[in-house]
Amino acid sequence: MSEQCSTVLRFATLNDRRALWTWRRDAVHFDFYQGIPVSLTAHNAWYQAVLQDDSRLLLVGWRDSLRVGAVILRRKYGGQWETNVLVKPAYLGQGVGSALLLRTPAFLAGIVNSPRGGGVNLNGLADHMPAAEVNVQFQGGKS
Repeated sequence: MSEQCSTVLRFATLNDRRALWTWRRDAVHFDFYQGIPVSLTAHNAWYQAVLQDDSRLLLVGWRDSLRVGAVILRRKYGGQWETNVLVKPAYLGQGVGSALLLRTPAFLAGIVNSPRGGGVNLNGLADHMPAAEVNVQFQGGKS
């Protein structure tokens, strides 16, 4: 429980983009992405598109002033939401991914009145976020 409480979510900024690119290039994540190399140029284009897309949210998790992971939310057709978690390699296996997912609903509830929250359609998201437990399914790559 203390791990979850010490994890803080914030909206991603341009200052976070290189950290996420570095994490994606880690051997574990590289295998998950099926060995497809991601150039910094391609990552920066994707990152900028995510930040400007009102149907997607990119959140960065912090502990003790250090980035530990990210949550990527994307609205799908039919009101469904796709949620992806990226954990900094040094924090893999320490419950960071679960903590990020468990903190996400409270973070989203708090942004309804924020400037960014006004431009984000959160309808249906609460139905797809974990309440008490997190079930993880791997798509692609090796699990």
